[in-house]
Amino acid sequence: MRGRIGNLRVRLGNEILLEDPRRVLGDRRVGLIVNPTSFTPDMRFLPTELLSAGIRVTAIFGPEHGFAGTAQDMVALDGRATWSGIPVFSLYGSTALSLTPTQVALDLVDVLVFDIQDVGSRYYTFVWTLALAMRAAGGAGKSVVVCDRPNPLGGRVVSGPGLERGFESFVGLYPVPTRHGMTAGEIARHVRRAHDIDVDLDVIP
Repeated sequence: MRGRIGNLRVRLGNEILLEDPRRVLGDRRVGLIVNPTSFTPDMRFLPTELLSAGIRVTAIFGPEHGFAGTAQDMVALDGRATWSGIPVFSLYGSTALSLTPTQVALDLVDVLVFDIQDVGSRYYTFVWTLALAMRAAGGAGKSVVVCDRPNPLGGRVVSGPGLERGFESFVGLYPVPTRHGMTAGEIARHVRRAHDIDVDLDVIP
């Protein structure tokens, strides 16, 4: 998405990352949590741009509806990306375990990079995919980088009920309001602090 504040254009986190990806990622093995929203405003696809820049992309993780955005509800799609041969791991399926990166997949990477557009509502699952990936990454000694994006509903209004303890699910993993007013990067920082997720987190604002 693209926006302006006064005479300034909002730049997405992925645009900033691609200016000098090696500064952030170095020579580490990179796992990408991406889907069809993972484009820059000038329509550059983050996975292919990182590969072109010589970054070692060794795994791709697909959230709800899959890496390509074609999977139906509760369908997990693993395999390989047809354009690169990189293994693709699903982070969505019919069981709780299917929502979290496996140790086998994490063994392929040193850092996870998240670049997905959220919608600003607690019910949307992409930020909870991020939260679960952060917890798994922390436990495996991996880092997480979030390419942040604006909240399309804005950050000035927060509304709706919170989440009562005991009613957590994948459409509300942590207690935030229905309209939470945060970006994905802000949610990542919030849940790391408020829920003691011990992970090396870098948010590219």
